[in-house]
Amino acid sequence: MHRFGITADVTKMYRQVLVSEKDRKFQYILWRASPNTDLQTYQLNTVTYGTASAPFLATRSLHYLAEDCKDAWPLGAAAVKTAFYVDDLLCGADDIDTLFKLKTEITSTLARGQFPLCKWHSNHPGVMEDESTKELNISENSVSSTLGLTWHQRRDAFSFTFNPKEVYPTTTKRTILSTASSLFDPIGLLSPLVIVSKIILQELWLLKLDWDESVPQNLSHAWSKCLESLNSLSSLAVPRFCLQPDTRSIQIHGFCDASIRAYGCCVYVRTENSLGQGTVKLFTSKSRVAPVKKQSLPKLELCGAHLLSHLYNKVKAIFSKHTITSYFWSDSQLVLHWLQQHLVTLSTVVGNRVSDIQDLTSDGKWRYVPTHQNPADILSRGCNVSELIKSPWFSCPTFLVEDSLNWPAAGGKLDIDMDVVSSENRKSLFAAVHETINILNIVDNISSYTHSLRLIAWMIRFISNRRLPQPHRRQMNFVLLHIALFGTFNKLIL
Repeated sequence: MHRFGITADVTKMYRQVLVSEKDRKFQYILWRASPNTDLQTYQLNTVTYGTASAPFLATRSLHYLAEDCKDAWPLGAAAVKTAFYVDDLLCGADDIDTLFKLKTEITSTLARGQFPLCKWHSNHPGVMEDESTKELNISENSVSSTLGLTWHQRRDAFSFTFNPKEVYPTTTKRTILSTASSLFDPIGLLSPLVIVSKIILQELWLLKLDWDESVPQNLSHAWSKCLESLNSLSSLAVPRFCLQPDTRSIQIHGFCDASIRAYGCCVYVRTENSLGQGTVKLFTSKSRVAPVKKQSLPKLELCGAHLLSHLYNKVKAIFSKHTITSYFWSDSQLVLHWLQQHLVTLSTVVGNRVSDIQDLTSDGKWRYVPTHQNPADILSRGCNVSELIKSPWFSCPTFLVEDSLNWPAAGGKLDIDMDVVSSENRKSLFAAVHETINILNIVDNISSYTHSLRLIAWMIRFISNRRLPQPHRRQMNFVLLHIALFGTFNKLIL
């Protein structure tokens, strides 16, 4: 996350990458200009849009250029390797000199592979003076769109629009999925809105409706309200830069929550400048629909914490050059209790997730936050645009703006249901081994010694006669009889 951002596109990226001659035979196409002409066979020599391998081949070419030019242009090579999403470049710098140097080195690196850059955009007016960036659009109302996000350069803010490609006369599972997929939210800034459509789709899936079958009236009404809300997305604007120009300290605060319908997490960045002034801004979020197989609410809360731990593992890599302090918040005291236990004391499902969370968040602190102060609560329930604007979702929980002494208390005894705790403890199995001697069990109820000897002799004789060939039976009967009598006599004496 840099103070000055810059974006650009590679012109005809796929067409600049040649495919090996031995692999071009897999890119034959048949073509004719009209039905009256003969079919002609063509061989495509460059990476072709639409093939499964195209994104990898093009991206691999960029990485090769970065490795080849890392000594000549280290700054640009590093950006080429990490700041590209297929043909879209998104990077930045904290000062204008570094920004120009970055742009120059990226251009030089890509020129080695004949990858020309165009459609430059930046939020710094000084970039307009660069002669090599004549296509730069930095007017008062200039906006650019990258990866589904609209970036207003002057205000340095993200805005959103919802324009379905087609308006359908009837509401079916197919039309709902088609319309819902047109709302692209790669950063997760609109997760409370997106989760509503995910819940509706899950309901349709559980009903096992055909793709073109009309949906029930209650779901149709819920979808209509969702669409009506999404039409007012243009009123939202989220600042792109989440730090401060003279940031002194950075804190990452992750919140998680769950309901019976969905669970999710969100991450806020709290910064302080040299004057001690603090700001808190939303950085990213993720949401998931609850599994179709019914789960208890405590387990869903644990799934939310597990999702937060993986999201944090990706976020902290972005701030690898900074010293950060991390806090993780949950309104489930049972989850906080589980996170203090060793995995061997927990059931397999709970123990595996607790182990992952403990490993991924080992450099942070888990704390309790009341439900009404948890911003992830709206994420687990879903909402419309008007509710989202009124909520502190884009700003922060109010207590984070204050001093840490005013944060919700972290200590104290947890108020949890011990029945639920015991139900998720690992079950202990014990095995009892009892040695049994069948001969002793038989003679135990016989009071006559002579009767016992006779009975055992007949038993051994019967067994040996069933197992041995006829010539050996008499000899073996004699041996087994003496062995059995000797062993039985010793047992009885002892």
